[in-house]
Amino acid sequence: MRNRTIRWLALAAGIALALPMLWQWYQLTALTATTSSEYLITIGRLAGMVMTFGVLMQLILMSRFPGLERSIGLERLVTIHRYNGYTIFYALLAHPFFLVLGYQIDGKPGLIQQYIDFILHYPDVWRAWIASLLLFTVVATSIVISRRRLRYEWWYFIHLMVYAAILLGFGHQLKNGGDFIGHPWFIAYWYFLYLLAFGLVGFFRFGRPAWRLWHYRFRVDRVVPEAEGIHSIYVRGRGIDKLRPEPGQFFVWRFLDGERWWQAHPFSMSQAARPDELRLTFKAVGDFTGRLHLVKPGTPVVLDGPRGSFTLELAKGNKLLFLAGGIGITPLRTMIEALPSSSDAHFIYACRNEGERALGAEFERLAQEKKVKVHYVYQETTGRLTPELLTGLIPDIARREVFLCGPPPMMKALTDMMVGLGVKPERIYSERFAFLGL
Repeated sequence: MRNRTIRWLALAAGIALALPMLWQWYQLTALTATTSSEYLITIGRLAGMVMTFGVLMQLILMSRFPGLERSIGLERLVTIHRYNGYTIFYALLAHPFFLVLGYQIDGKPGLIQQYIDFILHYPDVWRAWIASLLLFTVVATSIVISRRRLRYEWWYFIHLMVYAAILLGFGHQLKNGGDFIGHPWFIAYWYFLYLLAFGLVGFFRFGRPAWRLWHYRFRVDRVVPEAEGIHSIYVRGRGIDKLRPEPGQFFVWRFLDGERWWQAHPFSMSQAARPDELRLTFKAVGDFTGRLHLVKPGTPVVLDGPRGSFTLELAKGNKLLFLAGGIGITPLRTMIEALPSSSDAHFIYACRNEGERALGAEFERLAQEKKVKVHYVYQETTGRLTPELLTGLIPDIARREVFLCGPPPMMKALTDMMVGLGVKPERIYSERFAFLGL
């Protein structure tokens, strides 16, 4: 109930932030338009404001503000972020198109000539033109990354151009916007939006993690091999329990050595947090994780989190099914550690072969202690998970709540499979955090 209330409050806050923009546009532009040229220019101005508002909302959505993430959920935030990106893209196209068309009708130059005239002779439009190119690049890379054709590091650096685009476009907005000239309150409103967005980003993405590094003194303690291509990193600090991380949550980790200081990656905890220790477990699947096991003890670590709402709080009953694919066992293992003794839980662990099982002996001891029934499914011998295999292992699967973690294609396929077996969609829980913004 509390999270639902916060979600409604967040929606109301978003609408309240947008209302002054829409009111000013309606009063000063929409109501005064009388010719076809003025109507086109009106649409162009609205598109420009919607684009700028949308970009600032993107920063707020991905600022890692804890209240938003915990109440709305990381997956919902990512979905809103994606659809808001489409809005920005179309507004980015519409803004110059309708302005050029409107002015061209009024002054009768050619479309291209009018476009060039904007860039060369209107204050700061050339900066806005560069900003538009930067935003187009960001949108294009977002499409590429969704198709898994671009490395995370390239995606990360290209997305830094969002900040440059915002700053480049700000002067153009204030000097050329007809809705701004002579209306200091409206200029103050936009300054407030910029300060809010950059303030949240500055505090939660940079200020708070830096303070935590100084206060908690996070350092790599040791690196331990677990299985073929799988390692655990133990990070020590003081008073870690004050962060109140919950089983199933994750941190964004930045290792401050010469090779990795500029990269921040999300990893789930792979054991319940200790007062002075956290652990992550990873599999070597790319350039970053392929060399992460070489990090030296004593390396400072910047931690952003805990993050995510993928916790046992989602469960409404005690009949549970945990299903992990490969290294996806890590957040589920911490949930098993926190299970109450009254739970009726099954755990299905799917991986290629027995040699790729992460946290094997440790996990088996924990499962026995918590009386969790564990089923191993090895692709090389048993084959892939099928509806028949699942119902054979868990006959009452339709009456269970399901926690999923693994590669995104696997989770998508298993979610569809579970629904087909009678599990209600609202009783299937998962979280994807491969790319989290800047």
